[in-house]
Amino acid sequence: MKRKSYILLIIIAGFVLCYMGFYNNYPLLHSDSGTYIKSGFLNQVPPDRPLLYGLFIRHISMAESLYFVILAQGVILSLVVFYYFKYFLPEKKIALPFISFIFIISFFTGASLNVSQLIPDIFTGITILSLGLLFMVRDLKKRDLIILLLISFLGIGVHNSHLLIAFSLLLTFTFLFAIPKIRLKWTFLSWRRLLLMWSLIIITYLGMSTINYSFGSDFKTSKGGHVFFMARLIEIGVVSDYLDNNCDKYDYRFCEYKDQIPWDFIWDYENSPLYKTGGWEANEEEYKEIILDIMTTPKYLKIFVVRGLEASFKQFFSFETGNAKQMLEGSAPYGVISRFFPDQLKEYVGSRQSAKQLDFRSLNTFQLYLSIFSLLAVIILLFLKFPFKWKVLSAYILYSVYINAAVCGAISFVAPRYQSRVIWLLVLPVMLTIIEFGKSGRAILNQGIAESDSINKE
Repeated sequence: MKRKSYILLIIIAGFVLCYMGFYNNYPLLHSDSGTYIKSGFLNQVPPDRPLLYGLFIRHISMAESLYFVILAQGVILSLVVFYYFKYFLPEKKIALPFISFIFIISFFTGASLNVSQLIPDIFTGITILSLGLLFMVRDLKKRDLIILLLISFLGIGVHNSHLLIAFSLLLTFTFLFAIPKIRLKWTFLSWRRLLLMWSLIIITYLGMSTINYSFGSDFKTSKGGHVFFMARLIEIGVVSDYLDNNCDKYDYRFCEYKDQIPWDFIWDYENSPLYKTGGWEANEEEYKEIILDIMTTPKYLKIFVVRGLEASFKQFFSFETGNAKQMLEGSAPYGVISRFFPDQLKEYVGSRQSAKQLDFRSLNTFQLYLSIFSLLAVIILLFLKFPFKWKVLSAYILYSVYINAAVCGAISFVAPRYQSRVIWLLVLPVMLTIIEFGKSGRAILNQGIAESDSINKE
């Protein structure tokens, strides 16, 4: 196929990925969508997230249509997925397998829902896929390399969890590559490429901070990290114990309310000690001091690590999709649509989401079975005699999906939405391997099973 044909194929695939938005008759909105849209149009940095995604919505929509935003998200994901088929398969095999994969994840997983929703969840998968290409494909064309670096910057920069995920992946690869035996096998990677990726992480962090600072906030990626981390420590039970043992030594404002902590520490404006003692900014210094003391005390650090591991595994297997609640007059999304997109308000009110006509039960069933099958297939790929690059690809995707679960489960809380945004990635190495090997794959599988039986008999 010619380049123009590939471009057309990528665009068509991007439209297919927006299926859920078209089916809904309007882009899907989350309770956080109002904050993102408002922040972008008013140039206001939210206290708990970067401004970049808000600016992305504002400029991509051209202040005319939010459909442009989900279409852009669909095309970006389509392009990154296309690169996997381009660099991992012979060129003649690209077109049909690529569009087949797009159809599978669009109609049998939550990928289309994430593409069609006005929150940055789809960029979690985009970030993981972009970094994977930078890790595993040494002979990237210069044009593709530049595109992937730009997409990675955007993907990492739209959410703080993406920065932690990218840092964790890069740290792991750097540590492993430093081991001589592994370095000899990883011919696809080089110190120069790792240096480029570390530069990407640093530049993205500085870029996120600069954007926030240029719009009147502090020079940091988020002003609310101390609040969310405190909420997590409260949830696992260490804060109450810490305050009981230390309030007689330190004059914390928190101590006055240590026995009155509500279930929703962050958003209970009436009862939370967070607001009774001055709010997010007023408590920053005190919360950071408490958090540092907790995390440097072995007793509490052990509890945090254990609870974090528990949460990571719970999160890994919690990936039900379908977070599209009705949000009409009085909700934040309704308010911003009526303010910034008044011409689309009637369309939004008439959407299936607004009419409570979206039912994701069948989609959840499809995603559950497909994810379990893909997970088992990826594990099998790691233990049978497949070529090394396919094992690396499978291991990378599986590890990335776990890192997402670890970051969200340990730092935030377990929520199906967090894992649904990446669980569909497991389908990719399975499909690429099936396409590459075809009939020979069955021979490899039979050989692997025979060898396993032989080992067991011995």
